[in-house]
Amino acid sequence: MIKTTMTVLISSALVLLATPSIAQERIFDFGAIYNVEAHSGIEITIHYGNDQSVIATAKTEKDLENLELSYDQGSLYASQSNEFWNSISKGNVLDALFGKTEPIQVSVTIVDIREILATSGANVELTQFAGKELSLNASSGATISINDASFEITDMHASSGGSINAQGACAKLIVGASSGAHIAAPDLTCLTGEARASSGASIDINVSDSIVAYATTGSSINVVGGAPAQEVHEGTGGNIQVSE
Repeated sequence: MIKTTMTVLISSALVLLATPSIAQERIFDFGAIYNVEAHSGIEITIHYGNDQSVIATAKTEKDLENLELSYDQGSLYASQSNEFWNSISKGNVLDALFGKTEPIQVSVTIVDIREILATSGANVELTQFAGKELSLNASSGATISINDASFEITDMHASSGGSINAQGACAKLIVGASSGAHIAAPDLTCLTGEARASSGASIDINVSDSIVAYATTGSSINVVGGAPAQEVHEGTGGNIQVSE
């Protein structure tokens, strides 16, 4: 009898796993967005477009109830409830049987972007953008990725295990990484650069005209692109490699 009951339960689980789920979404209307701030494991994709839109997607309508979204003076704040984020990061037996709960995804289409901040495991991706100045800040295990981006000034900072991946072009690059963070931008071709790394962080950048670099306490900076080293300072286990 027990064996029969277990067989029925497993069969029912397999049927549920084979049934495709229909994602749920909500559409939001905000004022002009220039800055995006992401928290608690939420996933955001940012696209260029003249018609602004903000669309949130999740596996179920109940999941969407955990979305925390607000707007203030050009800034969009996106997060998931702590309880929902904890259930995603830790997982449980039901996740293994019926499929793990997935983070809420937010798609943002805007005409201009100036600043992106990601923290606490959030994931933000920016694709095909151009502008005057872009500021990126990733911390506490969060990730920011930019692709096909072109800005006059790109300012990137990562800390506490945060990471930034960048591809595109810029005139002036400013980067800083600390506490095990990583900035990977060998495919972001820039003219001048200033890089500072500390506490086990690592930085990879591409600069052609001039570079100023500081590395301390077990951190590393790797520079490609042929820039002559204007100033290079290594201290307390720091390592800097400049390929001219």
